[in-house]
Amino acid sequence: LAEQSFDGHTINVAFEKWYYNDVSSLLEITSEKDVLASDSTYPDEKDFSVYSSNIDHAAWDIDFNQNVIELTYTSIGSNDLVKGYQYIFPRIFHFQDKENSLPEIINVTVNDTFAPLGFDLRLVTFDANNIYVNLKGSVCLTDRMKPHSGGGLMPSCTNPSSPTGYWNRISLKVEFAAKATIDETPIDEKPIDRVAIDMTPID
Repeated sequence: LAEQSFDGHTINVAFEKWYYNDVSSLLEITSEKDVLASDSTYPDEKDFSVYSSNIDHAAWDIDFNQNVIELTYTSIGSNDLVKGYQYIFPRIFHFQDKENSLPEIINVTVNDTFAPLGFDLRLVTFDANNIYVNLKGSVCLTDRMKPHSGGGLMPSCTNPSSPTGYWNRISLKVEFAAKATIDETPIDEKPIDRVAIDMTPID
């Protein structure tokens, strides 16, 4: 289990703007921090501001627990009714094992049961050392719904059945490759051949 856990490892967390739904189109890193993952701390990073706390009201709690990453949009729970977000263009959480201290990532399973409305789990991608959570198309607004360009009202982020009371949580279960042993050479357990020694006394 220790090989399948973030616990004790430092993960670089960045929030990025892409032009397309592809890392090669990176425009800007708006926020970045190295986060020490700990199973004894919840969350590992509280109120991670994806832009600027003075300009944009978009803060998330980030928690690493064993092999699960949990993202919770927390700004929506404040008393300020203007806090919320709607991403028309690619906005990405990027998790990176910069120190290469974890085994290679071989699979990521997304739990979007209480994810923000419009969240597309197909936009979550990964490679051996990186996970990208693209929030394009997702929205989390307060009960004071705002009109969108089509002329109607956007749905509220409130969800009484959610543990937080909102559509604001994304969970990622990460599967790592098994670490190779230091020496994979098979051990020959056969008895060592005895060497004949001439015990004849020397004159």
